[in-house]
Amino acid sequence: MNLNFFILFVFYWYVICSVVGYGLIFSKYFLKEDKNYNFGYLGFYGLTILILYAYLINLFFSLNYYHNFFLLLFGLIHFIFFIKNNFYKLNKKFNRFFFIFLILFISILASKAHDDFSYYHFPYTYNLINNDLILGIGHLNHGFRTISSIFYFNSLLYLPIINYNLFHLTPILVLGFSNFILINFIFKNFNKLNYITLLSLLSFGFINIFFYRIAEHGTDRSALIILFIIVIEILILINSQYLNQKKLNNIILLVALTVTLKAFYFLYFIILFPIFLYLIKNKKNLKSIKLFFFQKSFIILFLMSVMVILSNILNTGCALYPVHFTCLNNLLWTIDNQEVLMMNNWYEQWSKAGATPNFRIEDPENYIKGFNWVTNWIDVYFFNKVSDFLLGLILLILVIYFYLIKGNLLNKKIYKIKFGSIYFIIVLLFLEWFYNHPALRYGGYTLICLLLFIPFSIFFNKYNFNKRILKNRLKNLILVIILIFFGRNVDRIYDEILKYNYRPLIKPFYTLTDVHYRFDEEIKNFYKNYNECLSNNLNCDKNLPIKIKKTGNFLTIYK
Repeated sequence: MNLNFFILFVFYWYVICSVVGYGLIFSKYFLKEDKNYNFGYLGFYGLTILILYAYLINLFFSLNYYHNFFLLLFGLIHFIFFIKNNFYKLNKKFNRFFFIFLILFISILASKAHDDFSYYHFPYTYNLINNDLILGIGHLNHGFRTISSIFYFNSLLYLPIINYNLFHLTPILVLGFSNFILINFIFKNFNKLNYITLLSLLSFGFINIFFYRIAEHGTDRSALIILFIIVIEILILINSQYLNQKKLNNIILLVALTVTLKAFYFLYFIILFPIFLYLIKNKKNLKSIKLFFFQKSFIILFLMSVMVILSNILNTGCALYPVHFTCLNNLLWTIDNQEVLMMNNWYEQWSKAGATPNFRIEDPENYIKGFNWVTNWIDVYFFNKVSDFLLGLILLILVIYFYLIKGNLLNKKIYKIKFGSIYFIIVLLFLEWFYNHPALRYGGYTLICLLLFIPFSIFFNKYNFNKRILKNRLKNLILVIILIFFGRNVDRIYDEILKYNYRPLIKPFYTLTDVHYRFDEEIKNFYKNYNECLSNNLNCDKNLPIKIKKTGNFLTIYK
């Protein structure tokens, strides 16, 4: 085995185990849950608390790899002691956790990262690592205006030896932790709640077959994956006779993580409404409000939301860019209102198929109004991407139906399943998606899946099953899904070997070029030009298209 491959493998596990270690710390000392042995949720806890830490620390300091190494070492040590003290109790769960991430390791082997990686994913993280806080950095690059917590977490992955080569790891963490949770749902509930079993299986199948290519995840798909788990947890909670405090915490923390992945997902706060409705129906009004807003997890949700809004303001002058009415026009670095409106319209035009690399609609302002765009969207986008996506979903459902359900008896005693409130919210989100930004990556993947999966899963609940046969068939389906994921990644790597001369066993890292570092040079050049302008007694506000100045310890970029 080549040394580079071994280094990547070691640091891959170093980060994963450390994140779970921080999840254990958070669970034990903050949530006071001493016996939380779900590695999926522990991973999400750790990811959430490390993201919050990264947001806070980057306000005051640029990070170096010694800081990051010892920060993650602390989590790793806690993880090792936990496993050592609970190994026999957790043997089966630990083996499942290890197997999931061992399979996922193949997805980290890539010659080419996401298409936007060189444009702003890498430059944004590189700036966090190498520069102190810069106000108005959104003036440099449109990508710097679309903030994601993935970039802040990536800033903690700048480590000795491996350097900048783990900045594509976060989507793998989300996929791995989600897989653990979904598999746990499948085998924990198949004796009691068959609709949860099937919904979890469909979700597991979808995210591993359709989202197998990590380089396509960007900042969108991690949120879409987490949304499946949020909806399943809400269904379990609202159909429970008694309030499950742990599940309530899990849902709130997953929402907290989701809204940080992109400002757009702030809209998904609405998904908490069915929980609030459930609490009001089952408790006195005042007590239900206290139960919801005085959760410890709600403190994290509030802090994460504040950090996202604050970061948006520091970068663009807008609380939620590109929502123009959230812009604070009295700030020096605030992006001009007309430019914000123009970019908002551009995003809408692009998502409504009014712009492609080879095509632009002639009258974009009129095109995006009302439903003027629908005919062109159907021709350009629906029959190009959505139709193939729907055929894939139908095929997935049919395979599971004929293998798992067909031939079993109906006549099962039906228990009323409460799903109206959450399904209504999904329909609302779907309508908002279709009217404003009908590109699958902006929520359509998961919303369409859930609109189909939930009714089918509830229909599944009518059947009687031989439990032993059902369990074996579930195992077989999971194994097939894993083999498809692994096989498609093997095929992808082979394709990259042919196209890019990629050598996964010799140089397994993605390629970094000067393009990835260009904005750091641009920042230095802006500052240099400003100093030269001042030294020559020129009016810098007139002579530079983008201005830069230092106020105290902060660098400010403005127009």
